Amino acid sequence: MTGSITHWLPPADANGPATCDTCGCRLVATELETWHHFPSLHPGQDARGCRPFCVDAQHDRHGRVVDQAAIPAA
Repeated sequence: MTGSITHWLPPADANGPATCDTCGCRLVATELETWHHFPSLHPGQDARGCRPFCVDAQHDRHGRVVDQAAIPAA
């Protein structure tokens, strides 16, 4: 039997916090119905000091990056 434990987990709360699908950091909503990592005074990192590659990208409600242009090329 193959499967995932996610089949038994309840669905995400639509009014709950949004987290980044890539790194798990908490996101904050903007007026444009997109989400971003909490801002920092230091470029390239979020308020907790995390430095994920998607820190400056826009995310959707599910935490997926929607602004691919904001992610640096590898």
